[in-house]
Amino acid sequence: MIIRELTVNGIVPQDWKLAQKGVETSYNLDTRGLEVQATAKSVVFINTNIGFIEFSYEGSSSSYQYKIGHCEPEWINFNKQPPAATNGINTWKLIKTEEAFIIWCNGDELLELRFADAWNEDCATKWAGVAVTDFTFNPYRDKGSILYRPVYCPVEKNIKGVLVSGAERGDKMTVKCSTRKRSVAIATCSERWITEWVTGKCSG
Repeated sequence: MIIRELTVNGIVPQDWKLAQKGVETSYNLDTRGLEVQATAKSVVFINTNIGFIEFSYEGSSSSYQYKIGHCEPEWINFNKQPPAATNGINTWKLIKTEEAFIIWCNGDELLELRFADAWNEDCATKWAGVAVTDFTFNPYRDKGSILYRPVYCPVEKNIKGVLVSGAERGDKMTVKCSTRKRSVAIATCSERWITEWVTGKCSG
């Protein structure tokens, strides 16, 4: 998505919504995840009912960094740097599981921050097992967010006995049943969860 297309033609692609600054949105991050399109090398700042999530670009070191409320007191470089932006736009993807934040940018996984391993011990107390029920693009700090949408089929969510490895809508994937079950199945990722079995089934 090119910014010029959005601002000049007023086009919002299917499934995406405008990232309106300062507007609180009811949203269960624990079951859907969040994908954000933002101007490259800009600040993405998301407030939630638990704490904030911030991505930024440090020009002097040419690196993207992150900061998560209650977890890290200072800016930290991602474990790896993202691929180049497309038409000046980064696509960020954020998944929150019961134990960790997993962050992608432009298709590459940059970080899996386990709450229990964060610098601040409050991280696990605040985020682990606690539902994120709403978010807001910060009207003062967020300089880059343009569009957002749900992430389909969140990572490591135990859905009907199935551990799902992150996939986009329409993808077919091999999934493993929970650790006590040895069966394997192939399913299609639909609107939110796995709804269509192609082959196999998670047996009891």
